Amino acid sequence: MEVRGPGTVTIPAQSVVKGPLAVMDGTVDASAPGSVFTSPLDNSVGVALCPVTTPSFCNPGPNQGGGGVAISGTGASGTFVDATVRFGDLGFASSGSLFVSGSTISDVGVGLSAGSGGVRGATDLHVDGTHITRTTGTAIAGANLTHATVSNVQISQAGQSGFGMDVWVGDGGQLSVTGVSVDAAANAGIIVGGVPGATLVVQGNHVTNSGHAPQPNQPFRPSPAMIVRGDLALGPGAQVTGNTGSGNGLDAIELSGTVSTSFTWVSPTNSASDHAFGYLGDSLTLPPGVVMTVPKNSVLKFHSIAAGDIAPSLVVSGGTVDASAGGSIWTAWDDQSAGLVTCFDVPTYACATTFSWMGITISADSATGIKGNARFVGAAIRHGDLEYTSGAASTTGDSTHGLAVDDSTFDGGRVTVRSTGARIDGSRITGHPGDFVDYAVAINDGVGATMTCDTITKNSGGIVIFSDSPAASTALTITGSNIFDNREPPPPAPNAPHDLDASELSSPSIPVAARSNWWGQPGGPVPGQVNNAAYVDASSPLDAPSDCAPPILQGTFIPLPPARIIDTRTIHPLGPGATWDVQAAGQGGVPSTGVSAVVVNITATDPTAGSYLTVFPTGTAKPVASNLNFGPGQTIPNLVVVKLGTGGKFSVYNAQGYTDFIADVVGWYSDGTTAGARYTAATPTRILDTRSSHNPVGPDSSIDVQATGQGGLPSSGVSAVVVNITATEPTAGSYLTAFPTGTRPPLASNLNFGPGQTIPNLVVVKLGTGGKFSVYNAQGNSHVIADVVGWYGA
Repeated sequence: MEVRGPGTVTIPAQSVVKGPLAVMDGTVDASAPGSVFTSPLDNSVGVALCPVTTPSFCNPGPNQGGGGVAISGTGASGTFVDATVRFGDLGFASSGSLFVSGSTISDVGVGLSAGSGGVRGATDLHVDGTHITRTTGTAIAGANLTHATVSNVQISQAGQSGFGMDVWVGDGGQLSVTGVSVDAAANAGIIVGGVPGATLVVQGNHVTNSGHAPQPNQPFRPSPAMIVRGDLALGPGAQVTGNTGSGNGLDAIELSGTVSTSFTWVSPTNSASDHAFGYLGDSLTLPPGVVMTVPKNSVLKFHSIAAGDIAPSLVVSGGTVDASAGGSIWTAWDDQSAGLVTCFDVPTYACATTFSWMGITISADSATGIKGNARFVGAAIRHGDLEYTSGAASTTGDSTHGLAVDDSTFDGGRVTVRSTGARIDGSRITGHPGDFVDYAVAINDGVGATMTCDTITKNSGGIVIFSDSPAASTALTITGSNIFDNREPPPPAPNAPHDLDASELSSPSIPVAARSNWWGQPGGPVPGQVNNAAYVDASSPLDAPSDCAPPILQGTFIPLPPARIIDTRTIHPLGPGATWDVQAAGQGGVPSTGVSAVVVNITATDPTAGSYLTVFPTGTAKPVASNLNFGPGQTIPNLVVVKLGTGGKFSVYNAQGYTDFIADVVGWYSDGTTAGARYTAATPTRILDTRSSHNPVGPDSSIDVQATGQGGLPSSGVSAVVVNITATEPTAGSYLTAFPTGTRPPLASNLNFGPGQTIPNLVVVKLGTGGKFSVYNAQGNSHVIADVVGWYGA
């Protein structure tokens, strides 16, 4: 039915409206309770309109049958109280305002929709005490609203093409979302936002089991439980607080906008139990007076760079970053080596192994001139740049510098200083690949900048000092630092970057003091290391690395969630006397550079003859050694540590017959360019035996194993454990997979066994939520034993 206004369509109490109702240039008043809007095919209410000779056709399903109400045009508005709508492309939709109370919406496309971006005047959305379920699209949608209030609403099973909620308010608008419960939304549970100046209240909401919908033609990227964009007041008692949930793709709130209150960063974790959501970053601004406190060992992830991105991920515009507690990690969303795992490989589509984010800019507020400042202690800033332009005179714990960096690492990004008041001490800067500025450290009119006890190595270029103004007084003092290997191998190409470049300084009267170790050269830098030595005072270099030089990082370990990097069953088996080269660098979370060796679980399966496999560095002679020995028809796994060879690969040799093999990577060892963890051996101790403490692990089930604080391991500071895992008394052929608790079971395996077999294997597993790892069993029932033998530090 179509009604054209102006005017009001009044729906009496207990009315039944069958078929779609479209109102143009008018309003709908269904404030009298009990109305039902449904499909003509729905014979469960009102007059039966559908022929009873075809009863299956008279049973409409979700999003079919033509029910619902659509209001559009001038003065569009709708009011629905204790109403029911089902079986339509829409539930209740208005291009203007919409008021819904105590109603039930089910089996529709979009549940509720208000505003369209083209409506003039006030446009409001008010929803309370309403239940919305089984929508194929978004349950509640609103755009360009003046006021939006959603409270005490239950949403479940919001469909593949939508979200639980997606509501936005315009300039000067007010939005309040409180007490909303969302379960099993395909994508994000709640998305709310407003343009600058809008007031956002997002409190006491609960999102569960949402954000698990896969995306076509790409790896699986789970969605955050909530997304909040606009002017943000964060923390206890603030306007965005008290939001909880569990079991989501990412138990986190993605934040974007200007933060108006001082707050403490909350690192997100995934859990099957209800807990407060942590934060993930998109693009945040800290204005004057706002302090972001970063607790010890926090993980701060920001969206990876996408096409068209130009703004920094974090702008400290007159505000303060206090990361003095130590141990924080600042990195890109797609970095799977820290924090929540945000991407999972699927057949044919793998997660990115190279990525970056837009980094941190510390500047003065353009309106007030108040200068931003930051303190980093023991931080790791990965894949993003740090730029300091504010010229602040002090920061947390340092009364003379606006940027103070102590004992930190910069990996894959650049540090740029464009004003006074910066110091970087005891830090390591490495892995900058080069872009429009080839140097890892750029000092541009940074008067009085100091670098003490730093290591700058393995970048496309080391340090460049220059001035935008011929009259500027640019200076840098480098003391006790280690600067080397920041250029192309000799002989360098014309105009290639150097370890230190001062060629653009305007006057030799502005020297760069550089009393440092130059690649172990007591006489100072050799030709080619420094560009324009006349502007650099390196007359008294150190004759050895300084006492405060960072420790050697080579051989330290970085654990990963298990990831399959090859399965020959999908290609072809490995023949007798044949070798297969396996690409490891750049796969499964292993970086493309900086890797000396990988830890992989190698499994031989479906062999046609008794044989053995040998794993060795690609490009080297096959050694007289073996890693797996097996008989015909057996499936045998073993944990292997293998040095990488040519092209970041290792090779697998098969002696006899034909066999398939599988390789699941669980970690890698640094070549010295990246900090990892050291291994500590422990006396073998049993930390799990389901035969005495638990029922067998059932099919398609997991058990969580507490590792920290058990078997002689410390209660904190552990990134991964080495355990001997044994499957015993299995009722069916199956496999076990060990993985970090709080993440999804990966496509990988550690043990393979037949019914009745007892099979052990050594396992290295990264720890997850609560210092635990989980063990997944695919088929049947199996007891599991875990004996810890060592651990890696955090």
